[in-house]
Amino acid sequence: MFVKSIITPERGNVVVTLGGEGGGEERFFISRALWQRFAESGGVGDADPVNEETYDKIALMAEKTSALKEGSRIIGGADRSTAEVARKLKIKKFSDEAVKFALSVLKKNGYLDEASNCVRIAERELRSKHYGKRRILSYLLSHGYEREAAEDAVNRISDEEYRDALRYTVERKFPRIAEVDRDERQKAIASLMRLGFATSEILGVIKELRDIN
Repeated sequence: MFVKSIITPERGNVVVTLGGEGGGEERFFISRALWQRFAESGGVGDADPVNEETYDKIALMAEKTSALKEGSRIIGGADRSTAEVARKLKIKKFSDEAVKFALSVLKKNGYLDEASNCVRIAERELRSKHYGKRRILSYLLSHGYEREAAEDAVNRISDEEYRDALRYTVERKFPRIAEVDRDERQKAIASLMRLGFATSEILGVIKELRDIN
């Protein structure tokens, strides 16, 4: 096998075509950065022979390039955790080395900022869905975010903001919670706990409503 051609466009990936003795060929798309590092370490040029070791290096560079492209597509402007992107890449059968490379580049370029993502998601879940701290933390962890980043994000939101979210939900869903019988109140409390609020928080709001009325 030998290098049939190397095309380095002004933009985009380097296109490397390898030819065989029988006339067949294989084409690889490799990021410019990876190809540059390969070239600096010796690399290959037009018409150079390609042994098994060099072929494997070229194939791995192409796989890394493909994994990075797929990782960028998975993120697609949305907030994704590192674990979530890694899981999706592995489902696509990318090797561990290719996945590691893709995640590293995405983090370096700011597309996988777990701390910022967690803060943004926590604020969104509070304001749009009026969830409590426990529900938001559970959501972040279930989407693969690291516990430290998730806990920091939910703790950035003040107790007053969580209380406002709880009061809004109670007034919208259970406006008569302070007046209903014990069984109905317990059902309402259970529902509010599923939204991430602590029993003490819920009872506090019920007391406030009872005092108002």
